[in-house]
Formats: sequence, structure tokens, C-alpha cells
Amino acid sequence: MTTVVLVGNSKEPFKRLLDAVAQIASDLPQPVVVQYGNTPFGNPACQCHAFFDRDTLSSLIESSRVVICHAGAGCVIDALRAGRIPVVMPRRRALGEVIDDHQSEFAAVLLETQKAIVVHDAIDLQDGVSKALTINKRSNSTRAEPPLVMLVRDVLRAISLEVEAKRP
Repeated sequence: MTTVVLVGNSKEPFKRLLDAVAQIASDLPQPVVVQYGNTPFGNPACQCHAFFDRDTLSSLIESSRVVICHAGAGCVIDALRAGRIPVVMPRRRALGEVIDDHQSEFAAVLLETQKAIVVHDAIDLQDGVSKALTINKRSNSTRAEPPLVMLVRDVLRAISLEVEAKRP
């Protein structure tokens, strides 16, 4: 069981998340596998890779104990699909990490719907990881269907019922 860290493929650097992970790497479930994207990063406590192919990424997330990532929809959905509540640090426009604040908006929705643990600064990362490990351990023991899958299924079911109701 590993820690998987994902910064996505944005051209803007996300050094803030990677530096925060480096500070606590020795306290995270090992090994710590980092996808650093376009942000140069190296740390002897981490297995560092620029990018992963889809199958490798899915396998890493599935075998992880915790996923730490930017507030990108793709990695959040992948984590939820694998039954993990991710620790999410949104990129910020004011820090030059993204072109607009859509990740902060997405993170707010994730927090409100309890689909992620949202942290905004390095100081909060360790606490966020501890919460995620507790939640993920509990959800792995029951191995319930991931919340996002349940939500999509409910929406599709409601649409289907609506369509059926409109048929003559």
C-alpha cells in the first residue's frame, strides 16, 4: 500500500504541493510515488515520475492507502472510483499555479459533498492525510461502492425514470 501524489499535467508549476509532500514524506505510507508533471521535483524519500500511462496510474491508485492530489477532476474521480477519499490541495491563480480558480471552486464542492479532504496549505497536509487514512481504512473494510459511482447511478436512474414517465 502506497501514497500516491498527483499534480496533473498543467503547464503551470505546483511546487507548493510537492514541497508540502517532501516535508512529510517519511511519515506517509511507503513508498511515496509522486507524479510531478511539469514541475521539476526530486526527493530521495519519493519515487518520482513526470507522468504515468493510464493503466499504471489506475493500478497505483487502486493499491494506494492515500491519494494526495491537486483539485483536478480526473485524479479525484480516479481516487473515488478506487474507493479512496483523496486529500486535495487546489491550485491557486494568485500563486501562478493555474490560469483561473476553477480548482478552488471544485474543491469547495468536494468539501461540501464530503468527496475529498481539502487542504489549502502545507501546514494542514499531515492532518488531512491522517483523516484520509482513517476514512479510507473504514471504507476499505466495508468496500462499499465509491460515492461518485453511487451519485452517477442515482442521477442516471432519475433521468431514466423521467424519460419513462414522458413516454405515451
